[in-house]
Amino acid sequence: FLLLLALLIMLSLYTLSAYICLWCFLLSDAQTPLQSYSVDTTLTLAQSPYIVNSYVTFASTANIVIENGVEIVFIDRYFISVFGGLNCGCDGSTIDNSVKGLANNRSFVHMVGNASVPTTTGLFINHVDSNNPPVVQFCNTLFERTQNGITSTQQQFAPYTVHNCEFRTINKAIYHSSAVINEIYNSHFHHINHVKSAGNAVYDNCLFEHFGKFSYQTSAAVNIAVHNSEIYGNGIQVCLNIQSVIATASDGGDSHAQYGIYNNLISNCLDGVEVWSGVHIANNTITNCSRFAIHATTTTTSGNNNKLLISGNTFERIDTADIVLNAVPTAQIVDNHFMSHQHGDACVSATNVEHMLIAHNEFIQLEHDRLMVFNHCAVVNVTDNRFAFSTHRHGLLSSIAGVDLEISRNRFEHNTVAFVADVREFEVGGVLDVFDNVMTTQTLSTYLFTADGIDEVYIDSNEIVENVVLDSNTTTTTTTTTRRL
Repeated sequence: FLLLLALLIMLSLYTLSAYICLWCFLLSDAQTPLQSYSVDTTLTLAQSPYIVNSYVTFASTANIVIENGVEIVFIDRYFISVFGGLNCGCDGSTIDNSVKGLANNRSFVHMVGNASVPTTTGLFINHVDSNNPPVVQFCNTLFERTQNGITSTQQQFAPYTVHNCEFRTINKAIYHSSAVINEIYNSHFHHINHVKSAGNAVYDNCLFEHFGKFSYQTSAAVNIAVHNSEIYGNGIQVCLNIQSVIATASDGGDSHAQYGIYNNLISNCLDGVEVWSGVHIANNTITNCSRFAIHATTTTTSGNNNKLLISGNTFERIDTADIVLNAVPTAQIVDNHFMSHQHGDACVSATNVEHMLIAHNEFIQLEHDRLMVFNHCAVVNVTDNRFAFSTHRHGLLSSIAGVDLEISRNRFEHNTVAFVADVREFEVGGVLDVFDNVMTTQTLSTYLFTADGIDEVYIDSNEIVENVVLDSNTTTTTTTTTRRL
């Protein structure tokens, strides 16, 4: 009986394996080798999956449509060269502004490499006619296990658009080097090395997470904009590193209304934003960065694009410094909210800045060695800010080797500091001007102001109320001081 049972089990397993082999054979027969096309063609769900097992060309004379649900599998290093028009998954129902990622995760275009370590370029866009470039658009498409998601050359003469796509297990999601500005909307980038390589792009309403660094090379990341997006790092990378943004013609190249960094949530990075030119960084929330929230360095572009404008942002839980500026010609830090930091070096640290305005900001519940540090900064205006409920071991404002420092119309409330301002070693003709400030209930370990090595010092019309100097036998209470030194 046992022998008979064993024989029956072996026969059943043999029959099952035969059925499995037959099913695999039928599936292999269902695969469609993708061929080159020179006429308009639709890649249909019925013929899917398509196998790219040779170098495939979509000619400039062809407009290719890829239906949703189609899978294209790239074998080894083979790829598709696109010279003509391409509609990949855009059927009128696959754009959803409420979703960051696939608009329909049950039926989407899937472009995938067969290798666990990506080897194929995937899609390669190369236009032929600059006077009549084709339309290329991607919707509801998953790019996976390819070297690049979308690759284009310098011969890309019109932008492509990307809506509700997903990029994962990819080296560089967007790779192009042309002067056109590609547009990416509502898309999800994750588990990739880099979001982009070189070239120009606008990202709007996107989600970025689990990536190595936004741009492969900061110096090549020109004309970038990121709007209304969420960017989550893993604590060790620069989450958003770009060389420059551009302004629209209508705003005179000044306000960067269209192209800039605004309305984003940026969190858990080494540095939140790194820029190398004049950029408008506005209305972002930057939190939980282990070094800097914003790092701007060596901004050398000419004209109005030299101006760095940081406005309307919220900075919270930044370990070292919120804003670090180095060799920036003109910087404006206005209408920002700085809160809840501990043990950092400084809230704002600037070196070799020619002109800087810090105005209408709130600095609340902070703990740094110093709140602001200026080294070799020529002209600095600190005006109409509120500083409250903070502790700074070495004082609020420290400036060395400047030319002209104005501290005016600020409110200093309930701070525990060594001093309010320590200004030293200005250049010949240097000026310190302190006026119309209100200083209430400061706990000081030295003095309100220290000025050393400055040709002209003006302290005028400041209201000083209930301040306590810990290292002195005198306590100034309910006093208004008006002095000109």
